[in-house]
Amino acid sequence: MAEKIIVPIFLAFLSVFINIYPSVAKSAECQEAVVHVSGVSLEPMIKDDSSFEGTIGDCGTTPKHGDLVLFKIGNKEKPFIKVVFGVAGDKFELRKKPDGFNLAINGKIAKNSAGIAYLFSGSRSDMLNLYIKDYNGIIPPDTFLVLGDPPGGTADSTKSGLVHKNDIVGMVPKPYRPASSQSPQ
Repeated sequence: MAEKIIVPIFLAFLSVFINIYPSVAKSAECQEAVVHVSGVSLEPMIKDDSSFEGTIGDCGTTPKHGDLVLFKIGNKEKPFIKVVFGVAGDKFELRKKPDGFNLAINGKIAKNSAGIAYLFSGSRSDMLNLYIKDYNGIIPPDTFLVLGDPPGGTADSTKSGLVHKNDIVGMVPKPYRPASSQSPQ
């Protein structure tokens, strides 16, 4: 009985899917879009069912620290949306703590929107450790380290690895601008 409850809650916690109007297909053409966040992996920073002004397609801009990016993972139909914490050239490392690992980017411990340091379990740190070893702790060209807001990790770089620019289908630059039908976050 507990398994039947835990699995849906766990999946809901990990998943932040978006609906973009118009299409989410990777496009050479840059288009303005309303980005709809559906899920809780960016809470409390961004509430479930929020909408923001963003873009889809190749707009000639490179995501920066703090921007939201919409990206595809494998053959998943809907893209995910997360916050950019690391960009090409940033140094990143995991620092051992008694109950897990903190992520440091350019020497500073990464913290979520509430100021809580990210603390990853051994299994959450495994993916990042592969990149640290393979790239000597430097984020390689054209890739980004992305995270959700929960300090233990979500369906983000701790689970799926760094995101390549070719997998990014859209973006919401900081400061996030709510779609005109919503009040500011």
